[in-house]
Amino acid sequence: MADRVVLDYKNSLLKESDIKLLQGSNWLNDTLIGFWFEYLEYEVFNDKSLCLISPEVTQLIKLLPRDEAQSIAASLDLMKKNCVILPINDSSSSSYEFHESGTHWSLLVYNRAEDKYFHLDSLKGCNRKHATIVASKLNLSKASLIELACLQQSNSWDCGIFVCCHAELIAQQCLYSGSVLSLPKMAPSIPNSQRRKMQEIIDYLSSKKQ
Repeated sequence: MADRVVLDYKNSLLKESDIKLLQGSNWLNDTLIGFWFEYLEYEVFNDKSLCLISPEVTQLIKLLPRDEAQSIAASLDLMKKNCVILPINDSSSSSYEFHESGTHWSLLVYNRAEDKYFHLDSLKGCNRKHATIVASKLNLSKASLIELACLQQSNSWDCGIFVCCHAELIAQQCLYSGSVLSLPKMAPSIPNSQRRKMQEIIDYLSSKKQ
C-alpha cells in the first residue's frame, strides 16, 4: 500500500507513516520535528530575527568540517538572527534518514541578547557532546554552553515531543523577554498534549489545501 502524502507544507512533506508516529508511544522523526519548526517560524512567530533550523541541516552542521559548517551558517544569515534554535540528535549518520541510527533528541539555542548557547535536554546530559559540537561549528558565541534546567521526560519515547514544546517556549522567551536564563520550567501538561496539538494543526493545514 502506498504511503499517502497527508500534507505538503513549505519544505515538509508529511506522509501517513509520519502521522502515525503522533499516535501512542512513538519516537518523533526528523520529518515531524522539521515540520513543527517550520510551522513555528512561519505561522506562530513570523519574525525575521528568529531562525529554527531543520534537523537535516543541524545534522550537516554537526558532521561537516568547520569551514563548511560556517558556510551554512552564513547562508542562513545567522549572524543577524537574535534567536537560533536547533534540534540535536545523537546520530553519527549523514543520510536523510539519520534518525534511524539515533536514540535521542535535545534542543540547542543561541540567544544573541545574552550572547550564549543554551542546551535543553529532557534526559539531562545525554546529548551535551553533540550540542557542544554544533555550537562550536556555528561559532556564534565564545561563551561556554549552558545546560539549562528543564522538565525531564518520564519515558523513553517523548524526547522529540519535548524538543517541539521547548522550541516554542524558547522562541517566545527570546522574542518577548530576551532572557533564556529566566525561562520558567515547562508545565507537564504541555508535552502531554503536544501530540494531539500537532495532529490538529496538521489536519487543519491539510484541510486548507483541499
